[in-house]
Amino acid sequence: MQKGQVFRDKDLDQCFRITYLPVRGVYTYIINLPDKPKNTFPTSVETQSILKRFEEGVLEVVEDSPYNLEPQTLSDKQKDRASELWLILEPYLINQPDIFIPSVRGEAFTAAHAAHGISKETFYLAVSRYFQKGQSELALAPDYNKRGILKKANNSTENDENPVATKVPPKKRGRPSKEHGEGRPSHLFHSQFDYALKHFHISEKQTIKSSYKRMIRAFFPGCNRREVPSYKQMLDYNNKDYQKMKLFRQRYGKIVVPRSDRPMFSSSVANAPYPGSVFEIDATIANVYVLSSYFDYDDPVTPHEIVIIGRPVIYHIVDVFSRMIVGLFIGVEGPSWAAASMAIRNLLEDKQLFCLKYGIDLNDLDNQKLEYLGTELFPLISGLSEKLRADHGEFRGDKPDGLIELIGQSIENHKVYCPDLKGTTEQSFDISQKKGQYTQLYTVEQSFKVRDQILGKGIDPRREACLTLREFIGLYLRIILKLNASVRVGYPRTKDMIKKGVPAIPVKLWQYGIENIGGVLRTPPIQQVQKALLPRKPCSTNRQGIHFFKDQYYFCSYAEKRGWFERGNYQKNITLAYDPYSMDQAYLVTPKDNKIEYIPCKLTPRCRDKYQGTTFKDAEFILRYEEEENIQISHDQNMNDTTETAINEKIAQTKSRLPEKGNTPATWKGMRDNRHQEAKREAQQEKVPEPECPEVSAQLPPEIPPELPPQAPPQLRDAPPIQAEPDQEPHETSERTRNEPVTPRETTKSPPLSTKTTAEKEAEAHDEQMRAIRREAKRRKLSERQSE
Repeated sequence: MQKGQVFRDKDLDQCFRITYLPVRGVYTYIINLPDKPKNTFPTSVETQSILKRFEEGVLEVVEDSPYNLEPQTLSDKQKDRASELWLILEPYLINQPDIFIPSVRGEAFTAAHAAHGISKETFYLAVSRYFQKGQSELALAPDYNKRGILKKANNSTENDENPVATKVPPKKRGRPSKEHGEGRPSHLFHSQFDYALKHFHISEKQTIKSSYKRMIRAFFPGCNRREVPSYKQMLDYNNKDYQKMKLFRQRYGKIVVPRSDRPMFSSSVANAPYPGSVFEIDATIANVYVLSSYFDYDDPVTPHEIVIIGRPVIYHIVDVFSRMIVGLFIGVEGPSWAAASMAIRNLLEDKQLFCLKYGIDLNDLDNQKLEYLGTELFPLISGLSEKLRADHGEFRGDKPDGLIELIGQSIENHKVYCPDLKGTTEQSFDISQKKGQYTQLYTVEQSFKVRDQILGKGIDPRREACLTLREFIGLYLRIILKLNASVRVGYPRTKDMIKKGVPAIPVKLWQYGIENIGGVLRTPPIQQVQKALLPRKPCSTNRQGIHFFKDQYYFCSYAEKRGWFERGNYQKNITLAYDPYSMDQAYLVTPKDNKIEYIPCKLTPRCRDKYQGTTFKDAEFILRYEEEENIQISHDQNMNDTTETAINEKIAQTKSRLPEKGNTPATWKGMRDNRHQEAKREAQQEKVPEPECPEVSAQLPPEIPPELPPQAPPQLRDAPPIQAEPDQEPHETSERTRNEPVTPRETTKSPPLSTKTTAEKEAEAHDEQMRAIRREAKRRKLSERQSE
């Protein structure tokens, strides 16, 4: 008798499994295995009683039980569900035999429900299944194949109980069709209906009527109309066997259905009770192509060639309560954190100066013809909201950490493929791009409409690109001012708004909310916000500095004082905040007194010449260019390298001079003396020849003694005149002047010049040193012998 073994009681005609067999114990726990799936739990039975009944032959071992687990029959979905349940129930299931007690089981369910939210039905069903199927992880797999009931087709007839098995088609029920007569039963065409619905209706997105016609042409060519199924039969089959929502998801995909067909019971204003409570940010790509703003295309003398830079990216920040566009960024930077941070900076800018930069003076509306209602409020909106709502894109991950930690900005990310959750910004894009003045140009959407029409000659919007990026921003800014002063149809106004006559205009709604409901924007210092918006990058330190990217390093006194650049004290988890538009400086992000501090870091001197004044993209381009250049140079050198071939040829040539068995010990016996002689020969060969001197007469004129001063000693005053020594160089004697006194040092005889070269002197010094070493070795041996 073993744990997990299945027995059958002949008297009771019932099977049970042993779930717990104690080593030394009175009771054994078993669980009944009913014929139909049912929740059962282990119960205690005396061990001696089971052994006695087994010896008497009342109990027999069951090898093939329906409760035996067969892992190969389980689907991936069943295995995944078993793994999920195992992670939840494992701490409670291994607590045996206490888990067999009902009260302990109840406490386990309470704990599992509090920790994981598992329902009571799921818990007890999984525990029962675990012990019935042999106590393994896969025993928790649910029996999906046994769920539900068998569906009976509506094919009953008057004269046959099993019409599906009959060879002759049974008679259809109901009044015959006028088009198809009595026709044939629907169950005979289920396979054709399935094919038509899956391939024509779902995959090719055709209507059911069109799918039906294609099915008739494909499966029933040349048949009588009474032999083919009717359209109503296919429609009824579709309504009965295909769930409409499931069919809609299969046809249009899981992205379109939740966005356009999910229930909507509320509005976005319900989550934004006052102005400045929630701002939404999102990006889109403009429908026009623009030119670079750094060239003069209108120069009458030498106009610059057209430089198209593509379609700009537009960022909107919209107040949810009032529908007012309070922040804007337009540039060539793709939808990214860098572009989003520029839009957030615009929230804190002076909107009057911002508009003036693009040629719009809000104080002179008549001259600019901007007679929009309420534009005087636009410059006053400057600050951050309580909550910033974004999609699952630029604000995902650790990029907005600085904004959260340093500014205290709350960020809310919505799930992907649900733009309707940010309907305010999406609507602002739709209105601004479709009803804007610049759409008089040929936009991308217009080009798609006229493309492939009239002999296939469509208008390419790139051919009509004429606005520079700066001009486009100016035109788009006028559109934003107009939208902020236009009526928003469908805005859910309250009773108080209607009573006070507040129109659904963004600037009026903002003014009403500030005066009657409340709301104050936060205005932190712009420098603090700029630091908080900088992207961050994990870095490490080594002897060269703070390693930022490839061969780019920074350093600061903060890290140097703490010895981060010394071996053994390297830091692996530090964070640098950097400006993508300037690599000259970065910031070391460190916590200090429960706050975040930004410590400036400079480029190291070895990196300054290479990266000073560059952007992050410039640095990437430089590194990529150098890498490609080095690879190309290495490839060219490798292809043209003949060094290895020349070396191998020379070695093969010189090996011919060796004896047959190679060099012998007699050959290298005098190797040290040979080296000394070779050094002397090299020195003699490399000796620099002495310059040739002109011949000078050996007879020198007598030296005229100079007049001695009166204080000179008598031995010098009475001494005979000094004659030039024969060995003294003539040109030195001739250069003396008559008035130059002669000292005793000058009268000494000069030693002859050495003719030995430096190499010869070094060789002699080396020989002398070796002789001294040999003498010292002999002296030591002699002293050791005498001591012995």
